[in-house]
Amino acid sequence: MTNCTQESFQFPACKRPGVAANFQGGEITSDGGVLLLRQVDRRLGLSAAVVGVLNDPRRPASIDPDGLSLLRQRVYALALGRTEELVSYLRRSKIDGAKHAWAILALLVRRLRQAWPQVKIIVPADSGFCRPRMRSWCERNHVGYLVGIANNQRLNALTAQLQRGAQECYAGTGTKVRWFSDIRYAAGGWNRPRRVIAKIEQPCQGP
Repeated sequence: MTNCTQESFQFPACKRPGVAANFQGGEITSDGGVLLLRQVDRRLGLSAAVVGVLNDPRRPASIDPDGLSLLRQRVYALALGRTEELVSYLRRSKIDGAKHAWAILALLVRRLRQAWPQVKIIVPADSGFCRPRMRSWCERNHVGYLVGIANNQRLNALTAQLQRGAQECYAGTGTKVRWFSDIRYAAGGWNRPRRVIAKIEQPCQGP
């Protein structure tokens, strides 16, 4: 039987550099599919058609990037599993980025529950948003949250045995190790312990 499997193909150039795809590079990136999505979108004209029916009262000459670029950015990000960017908040550069996060979250949750009252809401955020006011608001209003916690000596002490095990495993196999552990932890200013998921990796840096 003739093997007709195409091993590589070209995408339209991204600005100047050419873009080619093949399936011999191993596990390099999980975002490569967005190139195919962009090509399909441009061939079918889906995002361009959507922009054509959206009412945008802003002056086009004053918008950079344009509406089509913004729509494509959002749609492609959703296709890649990136569900953030629900709201943009302008602030002065000297103001803490998380200062009004809980208030903005309250407005978003109120609006989402008006439309979908039974939907379970879980808020993901990095360690910059792990603040007492935001956590307590989420708990009072039955909103789940999954926020990062900065590394510290107490967390290192709680996971010391796992870290040693991961180091030994990596030294013996040479294969990257990534373990997760469920622990109870309370920082000095917390009113009670909370569930924390610890991630242990070896090597700590690198691919």
